[in-house]
Amino acid sequence: SDVEYTEQVIGKVGGKSFEVKITGDWDLRTEISLFTGKPSNVMSVTPDKVAYGPRSDKADHWKSLGPMNLLVLAYLDDDLRVMRGNTSTDTLFILRRSE
Repeated sequence: SDVEYTEQVIGKVGGKSFEVKITGDWDLRTEISLFTGKPSNVMSVTPDKVAYGPRSDKADHWKSLGPMNLLVLAYLDDDLRVMRGNTSTDTLFILRRSE
């Protein structure tokens, strides 16, 4: 795995939060845009494992990653990455490098 994604989840019973770590592989490649028909740079995410508490399972069922499985790379620099959903122009991800 070459990436780790951490998510804070609030439990349905008792409202206590817990941390979930998802590992997987991210790949940059060029694909034809569904909207423009032109080549665009996309980030493909293949989740591998999800770990929370003492559990570790396959991550293919982790729903919060669904919108991030294939994203069009709109902007990238050393500290900021902006990506759009591959099938929706309304989905926008803005990620800032943490310290």
